[in-house]
Amino acid sequence: GLPDGIVDTDTLAVANRSKILQVLQTSTNSAVSNTTTSFADTGLTGSITPSSSSNKVLVTISQAFQCERSAAAAGGSIQLLRGSTVLNNILANNHGLYIYAQGVGTTTLYGVYNLTYLDSPSTTSATTYKTQGVVYSATNSAKFVTQSASAKSFMTLMEVSG
Repeated sequence: GLPDGIVDTDTLAVANRSKILQVLQTSTNSAVSNTTTSFADTGLTGSITPSSSSNKVLVTISQAFQCERSAAAAGGSIQLLRGSTVLNNILANNHGLYIYAQGVGTTTLYGVYNLTYLDSPSTTSATTYKTQGVVYSATNSAKFVTQSASAKSFMTLMEVSG
């Protein structure tokens, strides 16, 4: 045997050493407004083609938003999708962003939604990610605006070896 305090490296398990294989970033500063209670595209989208179906995609989002409503509280939400599959939606008990501000006059809330999400798309085909936004009530001139006042939003996609 070995003396106390000495570790034989041949008996140690080798840790999984994932690597970042590719990084793609997209951005937009084009304002997109939604005044309905149905999720709609925000203009923030990106696409990546994984080199192996066992690899993962790390999605990071930094998205500027504004939520506004006259004479009442304002609220809204952002969700992340891969293609048409919703990955991240707090209204479906699946984490995500939901904001709400109480008010009696015109209520306006500005913020930035930051998200890091590790996805397993299980494909080697081009894979598109996007965000969608919604207001919680379509009355009283409610609106949910992403990239308001030309604020820049970013999406970064990183392929991580499986």
